[in-house]
Order: sequence, then structure tokens, then C-alpha cells
Amino acid sequence: MKFIALAETQINNIYLYFKKFHISIMKLKMLDIKLLNSVIFNIFYSALSNI
Repeated sequence: MKFIALAETQINNIYLYFKKFHISIMKLKMLDIKLLNSVIFNIFYSALSNI
């Protein structure tokens, strides 16, 4: 899934990362896919730990 792959990408530009993360969340909402907030935050923070 593209959303989870985002967590595995190397972050060189933090602004671009936030933008991609936001776009991914919006796409999930448009598809009516519901994830627990804890899942979203785990993916987000695991990617930030790679900085």
C-alpha cells in the first residue's frame, strides 16, 4: 500500500514529506478507508525517526 510505503522512504525534504503524508490521508478519506488514528501516527512517527 502506498501509504505504508511512505513510512519507508528516506526523508530529505520535511515539507515534501508532510505534503505527501497529507495527500495520502486525503486519498484514503476519498476512498472511504478508515484507519485508526494510532495506525496513522505510528506510520508518521516511524518515518520521522528515519530523519
